Amino acid sequence: MKVDGVEPTMIDEALPEGFTGFRCFIPIEAFDGENFVSVNYMFYDADSTAVHHVYTFVEPEWLEAAAYELDDLVSTASWIPAVEPTL
Repeated sequence: MKVDGVEPTMIDEALPEGFTGFRCFIPIEAFDGENFVSVNYMFYDADSTAVHHVYTFVEPEWLEAAAYELDDLVSTASWIPAVEPTL
């Protein structure tokens, strides 16, 4: 895992059937100088009707654990079909 720059990684094999996307890790320096990593998953459904963004922010030493947990979340979640928003 690379954290000193944005590194997109294709993860089609980790996504549920019918989704395509990637994950990336983005290093972030807080205003107080503390370092964090943004762990991001961007993917869309087969009909291209919905884009999903799942992310979390962690301290660099927690990157591997956070990536594992989000892999698990994305691959085991129950995804419902997209619908038009209503007021």
